[in-house]
Amino acid sequence: TFRNFGTIIASGTLQFGRETFVNDGEIDLGQGVASLTVQRFGPQPIDLMFTDTAALRVDLTVSGASDSLDVLGTLTLDGMLDVSLLDTAAFDPSVVYTIITATQITGEFANAQSSGSGIATGVQMNGLPFDVIYPQSAVKIANLLHAHRALVLAGITGVAAVRRRR
Repeated sequence: TFRNFGTIIASGTLQFGRETFVNDGEIDLGQGVASLTVQRFGPQPIDLMFTDTAALRVDLTVSGASDSLDVLGTLTLDGMLDVSLLDTAAFDPSVVYTIITATQITGEFANAQSSGSGIATGVQMNGLPFDVIYPQSAVKIANLLHAHRALVLAGITGVAAVRRRR
């Protein structure tokens, strides 16, 4: 088992000879948008575990680009997700950011916040609330209110189209 108690600032690939990487510290993908792949040497999968003291820091842009953590194995989540918006221009709230992929994901971040916002229950960008969602083998950040409105409008449009055909 490899244990991190400090800060890892990296992009590219981290390879381990051990099957388990326990993160008690911080993983930061650095300045700007970057990606980090965590894997073992050889074809065996790795287990990456975020403890309750761990933090993942990710950057997003208004154009839809984001940091990405890719785990070639199982990821267990806890701790804090800290999100920074790199630019402050107006952006499209329909953008969905995929910030993590893994073979399998269990758990959720205990806290999610925007850097400097002081909000520990969610991510806010340009005053809009975003949610951290956990679909199978990914972690995404999305404005669910916008997504819900789009689905409702699509449903209304679909019903109107069906009624017109009759």
